[in-house]
Amino acid sequence: MNLVVQSKGEQRLPSAAEVEPKIRAHYCFGLVNLVDGMDEIYQIIRERVPGYIDRGELGLLVRLVTGIQKYREMQYVFDALVDNDMFKLILRKAMDKEGQWELKLALRD
Repeated sequence: MNLVVQSKGEQRLPSAAEVEPKIRAHYCFGLVNLVDGMDEIYQIIRERVPGYIDRGELGLLVRLVTGIQKYREMQYVFDALVDNDMFKLILRKAMDKEGQWELKLALRD
């Protein structure tokens, strides 16, 4: 995997390389109870969702939502997966791992 992708004269991280830092940043903000930081991460993810969809990187959306595990706060990711007929990715992930009770409860709501 290349560490930097050039697109239209600009350099950026590949999508797969930017997902894990977002998950870790959210975790760190949560440790110190910095709600503004967590909200910023949600906003950044919300802005990136259309790009992930356009590039067909829906698995990264699943990684974000299951890595952060704030399912109600990230309802827009569920909506994006449903809109793209890829909700089965979330269901598959929920069934693959034990301890996903919060996800299962969120799906019931």
